[in-house]
Amino acid sequence: MINKKKKWKILLIICVGAFFLILVVKIIIAILITNRSFKEDLPSTYQLPAEDSLLIRDLYRDKINVNVIHNSKVREPISMLFFDQNYHIIIHKIKLARDIPLQSIFHTQIKNARRSTGIPYNLYGDHIFFYFQCKTGLTHPVSEVYLTLSGDSLKTIAENDSIAAYHLLCKNLSVRYEENGLVDIFVIGKENILGAPIIPMDILFLRRQKNLYFLLLTPKSQNKVVPPELLYNIFIKN
Repeated sequence: MINKKKKWKILLIICVGAFFLILVVKIIIAILITNRSFKEDLPSTYQLPAEDSLLIRDLYRDKINVNVIHNSKVREPISMLFFDQNYHIIIHKIKLARDIPLQSIFHTQIKNARRSTGIPYNLYGDHIFFYFQCKTGLTHPVSEVYLTLSGDSLKTIAENDSIAAYHLLCKNLSVRYEENGLVDIFVIGKENILGAPIIPMDILFLRRQKNLYFLLLTPKSQNKVVPPELLYNIFIKN
């Protein structure tokens, strides 16, 4: 009986020790990831880059105001903007390895997406009801683009050699550069007591030679709607 009690005590001590060891390792990894993320960041700015401004049609330019421009050492800036005081617009440039028609490299899938496991992500969107998440680490020009969408009421606005535009009630989305590669960009609503909210959303991929601009338009409030083609009309001449 005494030996059994000793064995249980030893086993308990080992389990407790293993638990705290795992906890310490996780804390250390989290600190390293946070430090790495901070090292990649550059100071935020509050003036719209000229390159982004030139994408906007003159008719709508005076309705655009900057929320914040997130700058980084390892990827292109993430411009978070206000439009007409009622909507958010996000612009992020993806560099292409070659100047090629968008339809040759662009692929869409309709299914639920998740971030890649074991990979750290930076979270953007302090003042909006969803996260725009980007994988940490250096980015490179890409040869393929894979967009995964999950949600309802998906509508294709346009698809051609320079444009891919969609409207939907989005549950989540991801962007990868290989069919089974790591998720580089992930978008999902911020969790609350009811779960992650659905995001009314316009999506636009706009190719300009070897640059591909990824744009999102959402309402300021999750209870509002987005008129289909609004983002398309702001950036694409009719």
